[in-house]
Amino acid sequence: MLVSGFMNAAKTTILVLFLLTGAVGCQDKMEAISQITKFRVMAVQADPPQIRPGDTTTLRVLFADPKGEGRTVTIGWMILAGLFTPGSSLPDTTGIPGDAGVDEPDPLLWIPQLASAAEGGDAYVVPTFAEDIVPRIPEGEDQLKATAIVLLCAGGQLPEMTELPEISELSGLKELCVGGDGLVALKSLTITQTAPLGINPQIASLNFNEQQIQPIDQTDDGQKAVQEDPNIFVCEGQDGCRDTVPIESYLEPATVGQERSYISWFVTGGQFTADRSGTADESGAGPYKVEWLPPRKGGSFMLWAVAHDLAGGVSWRSYRIEAVANGG
Repeated sequence: MLVSGFMNAAKTTILVLFLLTGAVGCQDKMEAISQITKFRVMAVQADPPQIRPGDTTTLRVLFADPKGEGRTVTIGWMILAGLFTPGSSLPDTTGIPGDAGVDEPDPLLWIPQLASAAEGGDAYVVPTFAEDIVPRIPEGEDQLKATAIVLLCAGGQLPEMTELPEISELSGLKELCVGGDGLVALKSLTITQTAPLGINPQIASLNFNEQQIQPIDQTDDGQKAVQEDPNIFVCEGQDGCRDTVPIESYLEPATVGQERSYISWFVTGGQFTADRSGTADESGAGPYKVEWLPPRKGGSFMLWAVAHDLAGGVSWRSYRIEAVANGG
């Protein structure tokens, strides 16, 4: 039974490598990182970002599908023991040592059920690292790295993880996502016995054109709560929007750790003067400044501020903004 389980896990590991490298190698011409014009993943969060052996963390993925017209996004999660990036060598595929007295190794992958994100939602929550699936940290070492692999399928269908086709039948992730658009994202996690546990940096506020604006709240199922009025910028020019809008954000001081923080910006229209912002403030709380140039004709857009730190912490806030051209 253990041998059979390991064979299936190893086979799936090879498939994941194939899919990831295939997805990266076949990307279209890259647009600006901050411009969201099609189905995109912007961030993956682990909360908390580091855990003790046997503890639990929660994974969330921030994605946007601006032209999807509310289509369902199906998400599959895999957990790989070890660091992994597309094109890199896989960890030892013979597995990691199991419990004392067990000769066969534990599988490298845990494959949970597929799940569908709520229509209109930008996050899906799944608990991981239950005690029975966390590999124990190797003797003499303080921590174990793990990688969460996220498969997303918009408007199509992923097969059950127990029914993955043979590699020879696939040309890449897009073919695995039948009838839709497929994406893949990675998140590195740390399981540690003694190192201090970090927390995710939290966005405290955002000023849009020198006025503090409120984010779109997230409900428990990832749905975006209805916001009656967007945050409006009225362009003063007589021939459309030509001026940039100043934006600055602040982090909750209590969530800023010793690692340097920065904010990545994303928007569904117009463009930023920079894709990410740092701060000169010694506390790390901010401000994190950027300017946004609306499309000349104006319009309504989604804006995301994603806070990161170099220890792997991440969180985000979503906003609706509008630029009104010609003052009317």
